[in-house]
Parts: sequence; structure tokens; C-alpha cells
Amino acid sequence: MLPVYFGSPDVCLFGSYHSPTLPARRVAVLILNPLGHEQVHSYRVLRCLAESLADKGFATLRFDLEGTGDSSGDDRTPGRLAAWQKSISDAAIELKKRSGVERLAIVGLRLGALLALHAAPACSAEHAVLWMPVTSGKAHGRELLRLHKMLMPKVRPENAPAEDEEALGFALRKDTVNDLAKLDPNTLSEKPVTGCLVVGGHDNPAEDKLLEKLQSLGVVTEYKHLPGHPFLVTDPHKNEVPSEVIDHIAGHLTSVFPDRDGPGLPTQLGGVIEGGPHREEAWLFGEPYQRFGILTRPATPSDKPALVFMNAGSVHHIGPGRAFVRMARKIADLGYPVFRMDLSGIGESPVAPNAVSNVPYPPNATLDAQAAMTALEQAGVAKKFILTGLCSGADIAFRAAVIDERVVGAWMINPQAFYFPSSDALKEFMHAELQAQYYKGAVWDLDRWKKMFRGETDVMRIARIMRGKVESALKRRLSRALGDSLPTAKNSPEARDVIADLELTARRTRDAFLLCSEDDPGLVYLLNYFDKGLEKLEAVPGFQKQVIAHVDHTFTPLWAQDLLSDTLIEHLRQKHG
Repeated sequence: MLPVYFGSPDVCLFGSYHSPTLPARRVAVLILNPLGHEQVHSYRVLRCLAESLADKGFATLRFDLEGTGDSSGDDRTPGRLAAWQKSISDAAIELKKRSGVERLAIVGLRLGALLALHAAPACSAEHAVLWMPVTSGKAHGRELLRLHKMLMPKVRPENAPAEDEEALGFALRKDTVNDLAKLDPNTLSEKPVTGCLVVGGHDNPAEDKLLEKLQSLGVVTEYKHLPGHPFLVTDPHKNEVPSEVIDHIAGHLTSVFPDRDGPGLPTQLGGVIEGGPHREEAWLFGEPYQRFGILTRPATPSDKPALVFMNAGSVHHIGPGRAFVRMARKIADLGYPVFRMDLSGIGESPVAPNAVSNVPYPPNATLDAQAAMTALEQAGVAKKFILTGLCSGADIAFRAAVIDERVVGAWMINPQAFYFPSSDALKEFMHAELQAQYYKGAVWDLDRWKKMFRGETDVMRIARIMRGKVESALKRRLSRALGDSLPTAKNSPEARDVIADLELTARRTRDAFLLCSEDDPGLVYLLNYFDKGLEKLEAVPGFQKQVIAHVDHTFTPLWAQDLLSDTLIEHLRQKHG
């Protein structure tokens, strides 16, 4: 994988280019992401698809649309659909330049499939693969909004701004919803591609209508029913790669484009975003194997410490709701370098030797954090570091801060268990508490169910998402009933070190910041097992605990993300100038 930047200084897009095995095929493949939370959930799966296609000889590019992922821009600005269409065109040009191949196939997942269908003519794409395609932009927009209203708690602070149109942590402006409503395969008057494969996962009459429409336009179509799409509705750390689907897509494109006498090695082009008051660089760093991260530089170099953001669970380096990207750019504007990294086996970082991929607590996590600090130090970016993360990332920031004297700040946002991620019983307890707190207001709210059923929506799809939340709530109640049968953390030597190590970190760094959502399971854990120690700890210089009400574990609503950002920036000003 080669990280690439392309586009223009005003709109710089980020992508991952996968070089083909040689001899290369005569056709390159462009991969389009779905939108919002589906993009986060499918990140690992689409990376595996790109790797599979490259192994078959296809030069492949997956990329982030403007205002999404690591690309420049923001989803709260107007004109999103036009910007996305321009992004697809720019990506097609980039892929052709890098690969030296003029012929193009396009693969899209969910909304990416609908965008691919409409963008194919402008990109001169010959063939399309539509994976679990959204068949109506209007219905999809409504589904995203309803899902957000179903799952987000009702309680909001009195001083919170009016709720934006949003979809589970991502902005979905009214004009964006209106523009999406214009995306409808029935509006196509000419065939967009010569051939097309539609991959569906469950019975959907809308897919039948899509096939009929494409066939009426003269498109050679193939349909394949392949179940195996739970990754779209499960948490990223529980995702399983649908190998059967990936193999079928790669095999299909191989059969359509069998010739392997294309150009050789890719052209090496650019690599740094130069637009705006700072620049961003994609890094491959570390020994004996490389990890991945993105550095956001301030406009002027300084001797200020660099902030290092680590993964929240198995969410890749953009963070939940893309919050880490926005925070990194705001903090860089204050003169601090910010590095958003993927731990081993998450996002773009390969799995460590003899380890398993896609786990929130990689066995080499603290070594990953130290490797990032070493790389930044050797490059002259910073000598001192503030480590931060959310959920499992908070635990890892804490552990690395305990052992590395280069750390001058440890910001722990909703940590979960500090030294106890390996206990299955405790993990189940924590997860059940988390899900119950997060969804208890939504699961049993009759008004929200009524709202969902007003109008067209994919009811079965929402039901599949909700099912997992209800199960978690029930497990949480069972955990409470078990009571003392859960592991007793205070009787463990490792657990007794938590308070001691928090105190050590606070005294040495002068900045041990514990930031928790009210009723978050990690805070419940601390109060249940370390109440007295935590009370004494609050008198230690350098330690600060702050609890925020009315926010969920990952600060999902946009107002909560803004509050998190403002809180961290204010803390940064107070502690580090």
C-alpha cells in the first residue's frame, strides 16, 4: 500500500494505492466508500478487497471523498454531492496517472455503489461492481437520519446548540439530503457502463428493479446473492472479512479482464497536503515492521510537544465520527504537531508478527506508541509528547506514559479497564454496561419507533442493528445479577497498581487528564474498585478528573464532538501554554 495525496492545494484528497502484481492487467480499479458510519465499519473490508485485486494484477485505488476520512474539507459545508462527484473524477485521473492504465473499472459499496453508477460515464469506466447498492438516494438519506434519531439518547444539556442534521456522528446537511434524493438509477437515460455485477446480501425488490433498469439501457448485467455483510451493522472490532464476497468480486473482474500485459511499476507522485495553514503527511514508520500514521504539522515549527492520538477500539485513525481529524487540524492551528496513528493490525498498520489483526488491544500496543514517538523525534518534529486516546486508546496512552519519560501528558478519554483487557468476564461486563447506557433510552422509546415507520426506510436493516443493542442491554442486566462472580479487580496485584501508576504519571508528567462521560462503564469501574484511591489521587498535583454529562461513550452527536474538542483544547492551553 502506498499512501497518496492528490487533487489541488485547495481540495487535497487522500488515498491508498495498491500496486498490481506483475504482469499487470490492462484495467485499473477504483473503489468508492459508503458514507458516514458505514465507511468506518467497512474500512478493513475494503482494504482487504483492494489487496485481493492488487494480487490479481489490478492497480487499485481506494480514497476518501472531500470532507470525509483523511481528505481535506468538512461534511458540514454545503455542496457535498457536487464535491463528491468532483472527488471521484479526480481519483480516476490519479489512478490512471499512477498505474499508466487508461481503462477503468469502478467498485462501490452501499452509497459508493450509487455514486459509482452515476459517476462512471464521466470517469470513462467500462465496468462496475455494485456491492449491496443503495438504490435510492432519497430513501438512504431518510434511513440515516432515522437511525440517528433511534439510537441517540434524548437527554441533551440545556446549553447545547440546536441539533444539526446528522447521522451517527457525521453531518448530513439538509441540502445534502436533498441532493442525495436526486440520485436515482431510474433517471439514467444512457447506459453508464458496458457491464455490471450487482452483489446483494438479502432479498431486496429494489435490486430487481435496478437490474431491470440497467438491462433496459443495454448493460450486460450479472447478479450474485452472497450473504455475509454483518460488518456493516456490527462494531469494527467484531468485524469479520467476508472472504467469499471478496473472492467473487476479484474473480468476476479477473474473468471480465483476463489480459495481463499492462504497464509495470506505478509512477511515484506527490505525498504532502500543502493547502491551509498546516500540512499533512502520511507516514510509514517503525521497525522491524512498519506502522501507519498521519502527521498534521503547524504552520510554523516550534518546540511544543506533539500530540499522538491512538485508535479508539478498532476504528482507524480518523477516530469515531472523524473527530480525530477535526481535532488534529484545530490543535495544529495552535502550533502543536499532531500525529494520528494506527496500532498494529488496525487501519493501515499491518499486524505484528505472530499476532491477530483487528483487536483493540494489540499485544505490541505500547511498543507501537513508542515507535511513533521515536519516529517523530528522529524526524525533528518533537522531543516531548502528549499521548491520548479514547476507550482502549486511553488505556494504551496510560500504559505508555507510565514507562516512557518522553511523555509529558497522558489524556485518557473514557478508559475502560487500564490493566485488565484480557479478562473476558470483565470485558463482557464493560461492554454490556457501555451498550446499556448508550442505548437504554433508544431501545424502549415508542416515539422513536413511530418516527422510524413514518415513510420509506429499510426497516429490516435497522432491526438488525437494534437487535445487537438489545442483546447487549440484556447481558448488562445479567452481569449485574452475577455481582460478586465477576473478577474482583481490587484483589489483583495488577489492579492495585492502577492508582499507583496514575499517581506516578501525574507527578512526572504534571498532566494526567482523566476525561469521562457521566455513567460511562470505565468510570463505573474506577468508582466501584478504586473509589478511595481515586479520591486521594485528585489531591495529587498534575492529576485532573473531569466528568461530562449527557454524552455517550464515543461522543457521537456533533455537539458532543465539539464539546470534546473544546475541552481538550482548553486543557491544552492551561497545561502547555
